[in-house]
Amino acid sequence: MAAALTVDEANQLLRNGTPLNGNAFPIMGTIARLAVDGESETEARDLLIRVLDRREDLSAGEQELLDSLVVRTGLYPYAAPERLSTAEQIAFEFHKPEPLEAEEFVFHSMQREVYERLINGQSLLLSAPTSFGKSVITDALVASEKWNTIAIVVPTLALIDETRRRLARFSDRYKINTFPNQARDVRTLFIMTQERLLEVEPFPEFDLFIIDEFYKLDSDTDPERAGLLNIAWDRLRRTGAQFYLTGPNISNLSESLPEALRESLVVTDFRTVAVDLVEVPQKPTERERVLSVCEGIDGQTLIYCRTPARVREVGRWLLEAHGGGVSSATSPQVATGLVAASWVAENYDPEWTAGRCLAAGIGLHHARIPRALQHHTVRLFNLGALKYLICTSTLIEGVNTAAENVLVVDSVLNRRALDYFTFSNIRGRAGRMFRHFVGKVYLFAGSPQPEQTTIDIPIASQSPRASAATLIQLPDEELSDAARARIEPYVNQDDLDLETIKANRGLDPERQLALARTLRSNVRYWNQRLAWTGYPTFDQTVAVSSLMLDHLVPSQQKGRVTDRSLAARLNAVRRSEGSIPQLVEEQVRFSPSRDEAVEDVLFFNRNWMGHIFPRSLMAIDRIQQEIFQELGLPVGSYAFYASEVERLFLPPFIVTLEEFGLPIPVSLKLRSFGLAADSLDEMLRRLKVVAANPRVSEVLDIFEREMLDEVVAGLGPR
Repeated sequence: MAAALTVDEANQLLRNGTPLNGNAFPIMGTIARLAVDGESETEARDLLIRVLDRREDLSAGEQELLDSLVVRTGLYPYAAPERLSTAEQIAFEFHKPEPLEAEEFVFHSMQREVYERLINGQSLLLSAPTSFGKSVITDALVASEKWNTIAIVVPTLALIDETRRRLARFSDRYKINTFPNQARDVRTLFIMTQERLLEVEPFPEFDLFIIDEFYKLDSDTDPERAGLLNIAWDRLRRTGAQFYLTGPNISNLSESLPEALRESLVVTDFRTVAVDLVEVPQKPTERERVLSVCEGIDGQTLIYCRTPARVREVGRWLLEAHGGGVSSATSPQVATGLVAASWVAENYDPEWTAGRCLAAGIGLHHARIPRALQHHTVRLFNLGALKYLICTSTLIEGVNTAAENVLVVDSVLNRRALDYFTFSNIRGRAGRMFRHFVGKVYLFAGSPQPEQTTIDIPIASQSPRASAATLIQLPDEELSDAARARIEPYVNQDDLDLETIKANRGLDPERQLALARTLRSNVRYWNQRLAWTGYPTFDQTVAVSSLMLDHLVPSQQKGRVTDRSLAARLNAVRRSEGSIPQLVEEQVRFSPSRDEAVEDVLFFNRNWMGHIFPRSLMAIDRIQQEIFQELGLPVGSYAFYASEVERLFLPPFIVTLEEFGLPIPVSLKLRSFGLAADSLDEMLRRLKVVAANPRVSEVLDIFEREMLDEVVAGLGPR
């Protein structure tokens, strides 16, 4: 065998495309040397993955040696078992998790280690790279049927949908709940965000809970959401359940956390794909830089941008480069993209950039795109119908794609420079196990310096980073002296009962007290405007909107919304009966462009009506009921109206099906076939029945039928 190369020499040969003829054995000699050195296994795996990417260039003897190195470095899923020795085959079989035996799945060595510790009853916090395969460990845990009641807490609704679809193959063993009011079974799997989980009553006695992206427990990430996630963590811990927390790029847990918790942290850099970082040369304009990269690369490409407006701008650059319209390719996948574009034009707006881009093989993904359309855009990208997927941070937290390349066009997130942690998350989107051994990340502004990431769980440490809204949920006897002193002003006051403050979970107690004092300062005035039930009048909606905007909604969320505009837009949505084109026509005169008008409508429906308004309204409901009841005045009741707003004034569960991937316009079409029910579980059963009706295809176009079939397939066998 030729002499082994240095690591730099081996890397250079593999990265610059030099033919492996005559070089394969020296490169693998280098890998073997690194694998023997326990501290160099990461380098060994990286080189080995690059050789795997060019496996077809190897001779039979070289491939046999390659498979031995695959086993030696723990990359068992990449091994060809027929070329392994008897001892290697035994090791290979050992890495097949028994619960997934029917699927012939094989763990890599670190997955097996983590799984063994969990299945034997240990609780773990796992920090591992994006390509590690953390979710398949979850799959094996569920498939083992060791635990009856499991919670999986994810940070976004998109991840609820992705996780539910992935685990739907176990729906004959577990009932899968993604909403708080669904019925339970002997075995129930709760897949929810922290907000939804906290609404489950009575709170289940969980046997196992899993928190995905657990770094979001730290209040530096998203203070409001972190507070609710901390409260969920505390409630879950009190059940005594075993836990498995996962996330990427975490170095340490805060020293202020209990030692037992810190000792449960497992940190690994085990990767199953390699990544190349490429500095993009300067050009006269950003447009030229983006287009020059896109013209010079093959493969599915994810493009990260800082805002939805920037996503549209980059989308238009690529659209113009394609001649402003339809892709010239003729594959069935591209045809699907064209049909999707036509459907978007009809059901949203013909001039909307997101729809026009689909026709050219370009997908846009950000928080103002409807959830079902987001899902199907990613699906089309993974199918190869779209070459480009331009996104904001909506795709850097756990949603899996088939991207081989990632362009980091902007080095900003939420008006702050990308830190190393966030950059690592974006970088982790390049490459995909079994699809792309080597991913490429194209940098337009360099990369941040590596840094250690230490995570705190404020409700457990009771550190100064814990918000008052979080600490107030803890029993008094568990509070430290410092924490007790911080919440003392909210405990010892007469404006609002402590239980009311606690019921408004996650809301700043100071904001709640300010609202209560406003009501008490002119109680007759406010009672006349707030003591309503059912549907409020316009003036009553304005009054309650003014309170939430003045006291409950953070300034960064308000934007240009006023109390009167909020009331007017709620009424407009009610009149529209689900028609987005109608709302766009009404919004155009208030927006600088038609694109802005479409996305303003979609953002209002999703964020204000789906979250901000109903949550704030119910907080006001609890506060006004306490104060007016105490003073012997008539009280209001807002639960009905909050529910109506949250479902966009549409029939029950139509908006809910959007989360399952069925767009509202399609669900409304299916109403005439009996798509209606009194519960979500019944609605999902009805959906399967309706989908099986042959007459349905007469009213749905090709893309709508495709979406319906894909949604039903994602519900699983149960």
